[in-house]
Amino acid sequence: RFSKILANALPLDYYPVFSELEKALDNELDFLAEAQAMRKIDCAVSQNNDGTVSSDSRPVWIPLPVGELTSKRVLVMDFVEGV
Repeated sequence: RFSKILANALPLDYYPVFSELEKALDNELDFLAEAQAMRKIDCAVSQNNDGTVSSDSRPVWIPLPVGELTSKRVLVMDFVEGV
């Protein structure tokens, strides 16, 4: 869409660049995918070396998405108190 509008306005052929950028931004701004990634990271950092789950000795705390309030265009996360 955006790349087609600019295709004739620019002196070089930026169409491939803008087409790729459009795809990348569409994927990057998919907050359902981001919420899934947050859950995976939280699961990874909440395990000890032996694979057991440890909720009190995590190296970092990952804010988790609030499922019923998260959509493709809106990401709502837990509030995590900072240091």
